[in-house]
Amino acid sequence: MNCSEFELPEGLSDIFEKIYLIEKERVTSCLAHVLHDRLSPSLRHLWKAVKMTNVRITAWNCNGGFQRKLGAVRALAPDILVVPECGDGAMPQSDLWHSSPTCVEWVGRIPSKGLGVFSFGEYSFSRAPFYNPKHMLILPIEVSGPMSFLLLAVWTLPDDENSYVRPLVEAWEEYEKHIEGRDVLMAGDFNASVIFPKKPGYHFSAFLDLVHGQGVRSLYHEHSGEDHGGEQMPTFFMHRDREKPFHIDYIFAGTAMRSRLRSFEVGNQNEWLGHSDHVPITAHFEDTRGL
Repeated sequence: MNCSEFELPEGLSDIFEKIYLIEKERVTSCLAHVLHDRLSPSLRHLWKAVKMTNVRITAWNCNGGFQRKLGAVRALAPDILVVPECGDGAMPQSDLWHSSPTCVEWVGRIPSKGLGVFSFGEYSFSRAPFYNPKHMLILPIEVSGPMSFLLLAVWTLPDDENSYVRPLVEAWEEYEKHIEGRDVLMAGDFNASVIFPKKPGYHFSAFLDLVHGQGVRSLYHEHSGEDHGGEQMPTFFMHRDREKPFHIDYIFAGTAMRSRLRSFEVGNQNEWLGHSDHVPITAHFEDTRGL
């Protein structure tokens, strides 16, 4: 059989391409470490100065039962993983992880469902000292590693007036002074869209105006060129119904981080609706550090 004439069934080719790209990055990283170890100290310093740095950020509302779904998430190879609707029982290390998390944070109102954040590999993080529990499910994280930045992990729930946007606006207004001038990301389930009716408090467009004022924008919309409200790729299917699609999960980034964006991926509904009513979104950043 001539291998060049072999064709994969429809759908499998995309899966194999994703696996190839992820494994290619891992192999390249391993080779880089081997070469680095064989360099003289002076050349090693030069290597560190010019090497390419990468970070993959994934946000996925797991719809509960996160420990049962680790195998699906590990295939995405995230360096930083933001998981709304994650129970604190998912915090212990598990052999289902591709590698054990280097850091874990969890916040929530009830043990079975909250907001989890995980880091892997060369990355670690700590809860920002200015975190205010009043904004419990909007968690600022100081990320350290080959690329360092401030991350606001997000899972918005309605306030007393049933507004999902007011908590976003109030948290942003309090944290803005700590965000200004920083490399910043916001990632998670915002439960909001400009197509939703205006509820008491604020409309999502008000939040967009605020963050745009700091140069912070949605990576999906920057990458696709689509307008808010005109998204062609949904991230949420109400009750897992394909006829009720919405785009309510986002990764926002400031100007500096946006300039480093290499790719942006939205999970395939056929692959993910068996796990959750949300699909994951992943941003891959790449940067060459100057001499």
